[in-house]
Amino acid sequence: MTAFGSNVPDRLRDLPVPLLQAPMGAVSSPAMACAVAAAGAVGSVGLYRTIDTTELHRIGRKLARASGQVAVGLVPELLPDNDVRRQITTIAAATRPGTWWLTFGPLSDDVAGELCATRRPWLAQVGTVAEAHCMLERGATGIIGQGVEAGGRQLGSARRDQLLRDLRMNFPAATIGAAGGVTSAREIRRTTELGADFACAGTLFVASTESNAHRFYQQQVVDGMGCETVITDAFSIGWPRRHRVLRRCLPSPTATRLSRIGTRHGTAGPEPVFSHTPTVPTHDFRGDVSRLALYAGTGIDAITRTSSCSDIIERLAAKPRPVTTPTRRRPS
Repeated sequence: MTAFGSNVPDRLRDLPVPLLQAPMGAVSSPAMACAVAAAGAVGSVGLYRTIDTTELHRIGRKLARASGQVAVGLVPELLPDNDVRRQITTIAAATRPGTWWLTFGPLSDDVAGELCATRRPWLAQVGTVAEAHCMLERGATGIIGQGVEAGGRQLGSARRDQLLRDLRMNFPAATIGAAGGVTSAREIRRTTELGADFACAGTLFVASTESNAHRFYQQQVVDGMGCETVITDAFSIGWPRRHRVLRRCLPSPTATRLSRIGTRHGTAGPEPVFSHTPTVPTHDFRGDVSRLALYAGTGIDAITRTSSCSDIIERLAAKPRPVTTPTRRRPS
């Protein structure tokens, strides 16, 4: 197994919080990634289907100015290998050498080779032990085990803690992160007690002030509860993976599929947005936002207000106050 970037645990030990902010497509902006990094965790952006070289350079230049550690998320299963390689080479040229790679889902040997050739830390998000074995054999620095508690696209069917135990048992020396339902310091402590080197959180940052999420989406996350999230395939056109969303956004069984519900800003101007697709609700969407997928994990009970990324990280880093018993005065 190749060990490029095997200093990842040391990097994490230097952080106030062993946390990686998950890339969430267009929601995780460069501003969010830089704010998270400045606050003491690892910030990230998700490239999703972005292949425009000018836009990739713009993202890379912004990340290069980050004062802390940042990562770039790739979803190779959504693009031809040539386009993924373009993402990798363009971002590698525009960012600092210490920038991390994050991948979601399967990828080809060619893409794995391209990632390893950059000699940068590469963390692969997986949903099973078999997927973890495959990624480590291909040269991944470490893995992130995604439990079904996670919001958004699903990689497996195991709960976070059980998957984490299985991963640690099978790969005792590997760098392992845990994703799914992480929205509090207590959950981060739990994952590290079970053997994780770090935790990974996405929904936690949807309602941050630096997020690109639509205000309606942010308010739904603030108001929602974990018991209101469901795993569905309702928004699978264009990306056939099951996903966890807030139940309130599920389309009616009789709703017309691929009906036009609004527009969003694209590289060449306004682009149409259709129902039942994976489109994430961003602030530039114009139309019926309630018909878009409201991705959310089971930990949203802990998200009670909109906060800056620095405030979120500060709360996660705070140690619990000791419980003290008031001293009674003895009667004189």
